Amino acid sequence: MSSASRVILSGAISVVLLLAACSAPATTTTAPSAPPAVAVSVAEATQGVIQQTLSYSGELRAPAQVNIVAKTGGTIQQLPVAVGGQVKAGDVLAVLDPANAQAQVVQAQAAVSQARAKLASIQAGARADDVAAAEATQNQQQAKLASLQNQGRPEDVRAAQSALEVQQARLDQMLQGGRPVVHRSSPGRAG
Repeated sequence: MSSASRVILSGAISVVLLLAACSAPATTTTAPSAPPAVAVSVAEATQGVIQQTLSYSGELRAPAQVNIVAKTGGTIQQLPVAVGGQVKAGDVLAVLDPANAQAQVVQAQAAVSQARAKLASIQAGARADDVAAAEATQNQQQAKLASLQNQGRPEDVRAAQSALEVQQARLDQMLQGGRPVVHRSSPGRAG
Protein backbone atom coordinates (compact mmCIF):
# COMPACT_ATOMS: atom_id res chain seq x y z
CA MET A 1 0.00 0.00 0.00
CA SER A 2 1.26 3.31 -0.94
CA SER A 3 1.61 6.19 1.42
CA ALA A 4 -1.08 8.18 -0.39
CA SER A 5 -3.55 5.32 0.09
CA ARG A 6 -2.72 5.16 3.75
CA VAL A 7 -3.39 8.87 4.21
CA ILE A 8 -6.77 8.61 2.47
CA LEU A 9 -7.73 5.54 4.45
CA SER A 10 -6.71 7.27 7.73
CA GLY A 11 -8.73 10.38 6.79
CA ALA A 12 -11.80 8.27 5.95
CA ILE A 13 -11.62 6.42 9.27
CA SER A 14 -11.24 9.72 11.12
CA VAL A 15 -14.34 11.15 9.40
CA VAL A 16 -16.41 8.04 10.24
CA LEU A 17 -15.33 8.18 13.89
CA LEU A 18 -16.06 11.89 14.08
CA LEU A 19 -19.55 11.45 12.63
CA ALA A 20 -20.25 8.56 14.99
CA ALA A 21 -19.25 10.63 18.04
CA CYS A 22 -21.41 13.61 17.05
CA SER A 23 -24.59 11.74 16.29
CA ALA A 24 -27.42 11.31 18.86
CA PRO A 25 -27.35 8.11 20.87
CA ALA A 26 -29.58 5.41 19.65
CA THR A 27 -31.16 4.58 23.01
CA THR A 28 -34.80 3.91 23.54
CA THR A 29 -36.53 6.34 25.88
CA THR A 30 -39.41 5.50 28.18
CA ALA A 31 -41.85 8.03 29.54
CA PRO A 32 -41.17 8.97 33.20
CA SER A 33 -43.57 7.31 35.55
CA ALA A 34 -45.96 9.78 37.20
CA PRO A 35 -46.55 9.58 40.95
CA PRO A 36 -49.84 8.01 41.89
CA ALA A 37 -52.77 10.42 42.15
CA VAL A 38 -53.76 11.56 45.66
CA ALA A 39 -57.42 11.98 46.48
CA VAL A 40 -58.33 15.45 47.78
CA SER A 41 -61.57 16.98 48.90
CA VAL A 42 -62.49 20.43 47.71
CA ALA A 43 -64.52 22.79 49.89
CA GLU A 44 -65.51 26.42 49.74
CA ALA A 45 -63.58 28.78 52.07
CA THR A 46 -65.54 29.92 55.12
CA GLN A 47 -64.90 31.83 58.35
CA GLY A 48 -64.65 29.82 61.54
CA VAL A 49 -62.76 29.08 64.71
CA ILE A 50 -59.21 27.80 64.35
CA GLN A 51 -59.11 24.34 65.85
CA GLN A 52 -55.37 23.87 65.93
CA THR A 53 -52.58 26.20 67.02
CA LEU A 54 -48.85 25.76 66.82
CA SER A 55 -46.50 27.26 69.41
CA TYR A 56 -42.84 27.90 68.82
CA SER A 57 -40.25 29.24 71.18
CA GLY A 58 -37.43 31.46 70.12
CA GLU A 59 -35.68 34.72 70.69
CA LEU A 60 -36.40 37.98 68.91
CA ARG A 61 -33.66 40.56 68.67
CA ALA A 62 -33.88 44.08 67.37
CA PRO A 63 -31.37 44.98 64.68
CA ALA A 64 -30.18 47.90 66.82
CA GLN A 65 -30.45 48.77 70.50
CA VAL A 66 -29.90 52.13 72.20
CA ASN A 67 -29.43 52.72 75.93
CA ILE A 68 -31.08 55.90 77.17
CA VAL A 69 -29.76 57.74 80.23
CA ALA A 70 -31.79 60.59 81.65
CA LYS A 71 -30.05 63.86 82.56
CA THR A 72 -32.27 64.21 85.63
CA GLY A 73 -34.58 62.07 87.70
CA GLY A 74 -38.24 62.57 88.40
CA THR A 75 -41.74 61.24 88.03
CA ILE A 76 -42.87 60.57 84.46
CA GLN A 77 -45.95 62.62 83.67
CA GLN A 78 -46.45 61.63 80.02
CA LEU A 79 -45.11 59.03 77.53
CA PRO A 80 -45.80 60.35 74.01
CA VAL A 81 -44.17 57.32 72.31
CA ALA A 82 -45.73 53.84 72.42
CA VAL A 83 -43.61 50.88 73.50
CA GLY A 84 -41.99 49.44 70.38
CA GLY A 85 -42.77 52.54 68.32
CA GLN A 86 -40.20 53.98 65.97
CA VAL A 87 -38.48 57.21 66.98
CA LYS A 88 -35.95 59.50 65.41
CA ALA A 89 -33.36 61.89 66.82
CA GLY A 90 -34.99 64.77 68.67
CA ASP A 91 -38.28 62.98 69.48
CA VAL A 92 -39.59 63.49 73.03
CA LEU A 93 -39.68 60.10 74.75
CA ALA A 94 -40.97 61.13 78.17
CA VAL A 95 -42.19 64.27 79.93
CA LEU A 96 -41.24 64.61 83.61
CA ASP A 97 -43.39 66.20 86.29
CA PRO A 98 -41.97 69.73 86.78
CA ALA A 99 -42.84 69.84 90.50
CA ASN A 100 -39.62 68.07 91.51
CA ALA A 101 -37.44 70.45 89.49
CA GLN A 102 -39.31 73.46 90.86
CA ALA A 103 -38.78 72.23 94.43
CA GLN A 104 -35.06 71.86 93.74
CA VAL A 105 -34.94 75.45 92.44
CA VAL A 106 -36.68 76.75 95.57
CA GLN A 107 -34.27 74.76 97.76
CA ALA A 108 -31.25 76.15 95.88
CA GLN A 109 -32.59 79.70 96.22
CA ALA A 110 -32.98 79.19 99.99
CA ALA A 111 -29.39 77.93 100.23
CA VAL A 112 -28.16 81.02 98.37
CA SER A 113 -30.11 83.30 100.72
CA GLN A 114 -28.66 81.51 103.74
CA ALA A 115 -25.12 81.83 102.37
CA ARG A 116 -25.66 85.56 101.75
CA ALA A 117 -26.90 86.06 105.33
CA LYS A 118 -23.87 84.21 106.70
CA LEU A 119 -21.56 86.34 104.55
CA ALA A 120 -23.19 89.54 105.80
CA SER A 121 -22.79 88.33 109.41
CA ILE A 122 -19.11 87.57 108.88
CA GLN A 123 -18.54 90.92 107.20
CA ALA A 124 -20.24 92.72 110.13
CA GLY A 125 -17.57 91.48 112.56
CA ALA A 126 -17.80 90.40 116.19
CA ARG A 127 -20.46 91.90 118.45
CA ALA A 128 -19.71 92.95 122.01
CA ASP A 129 -22.11 90.39 123.49
CA ASP A 130 -20.46 87.58 121.46
CA VAL A 131 -17.04 88.64 122.76
CA ALA A 132 -18.34 88.80 126.36
CA ALA A 133 -19.90 85.33 126.07
CA ALA A 134 -16.68 83.90 124.62
CA GLU A 135 -14.60 85.46 127.41
CA ALA A 136 -16.97 84.05 130.04
CA THR A 137 -16.75 80.57 128.49
CA GLN A 138 -12.97 80.83 128.38
CA ASN A 139 -12.86 81.82 132.06
CA GLN A 140 -15.04 78.79 132.92
CA GLN A 141 -12.71 76.51 130.97
CA GLN A 142 -9.67 77.95 132.77
CA ALA A 143 -11.31 77.40 136.15
CA LYS A 144 -12.22 73.82 135.23
CA LEU A 145 -8.66 73.15 134.06
CA ALA A 146 -7.16 74.55 137.29
CA SER A 147 -9.51 72.42 139.38
CA LEU A 148 -8.68 69.26 137.43
CA GLN A 149 -4.95 69.93 137.54
CA ASN A 150 -5.12 69.94 141.34
CA GLN A 151 -7.20 66.78 141.78
CA GLY A 152 -8.14 65.30 138.40
CA ARG A 153 -7.09 62.31 136.36
CA PRO A 154 -4.53 62.93 133.58
CA GLU A 155 -7.07 62.25 130.78
CA ASP A 156 -9.51 64.78 132.31
CA VAL A 157 -6.72 67.37 132.51
CA ARG A 158 -5.87 66.80 128.81
CA ALA A 159 -9.55 67.15 127.80
CA ALA A 160 -9.90 70.38 129.77
CA GLN A 161 -6.66 71.74 128.28
CA SER A 162 -7.95 70.96 124.78
CA ALA A 163 -11.32 72.64 125.47
CA LEU A 164 -9.52 75.73 126.75
CA GLU A 165 -7.37 75.90 123.61
CA VAL A 166 -10.46 75.65 121.39
CA GLN A 167 -12.19 78.42 123.31
CA GLN A 168 -9.08 80.62 123.13
CA ALA A 169 -8.97 80.16 119.33
CA ARG A 170 -12.65 81.20 119.07
CA LEU A 171 -12.04 84.28 121.19
CA ASP A 172 -8.97 85.24 119.13
CA GLN A 173 -10.96 84.87 115.92
CA MET A 174 -13.73 87.11 117.25
CA LEU A 175 -11.30 89.75 118.40
CA GLN A 176 -9.77 89.81 114.91
CA GLY A 177 -13.18 90.63 113.40
CA GLY A 178 -14.56 87.21 112.54
CA ARG A 179 -17.82 85.73 113.78
CA PRO A 180 -17.65 82.72 116.05
CA VAL A 181 -18.34 79.35 114.49
CA VAL A 182 -21.16 77.81 116.48
CA HIS A 183 -21.08 74.02 116.82
CA ARG A 184 -24.40 72.58 117.81
CA SER A 185 -24.10 69.68 120.21
CA SER A 186 -26.19 66.59 119.77
CA PRO A 187 -28.16 65.16 122.74
CA GLY A 188 -25.89 63.45 125.22
CA ARG A 189 -22.77 65.23 123.97
CA ALA A 190 -21.27 68.36 125.43
CA GLY A 191 -20.17 70.94 122.97
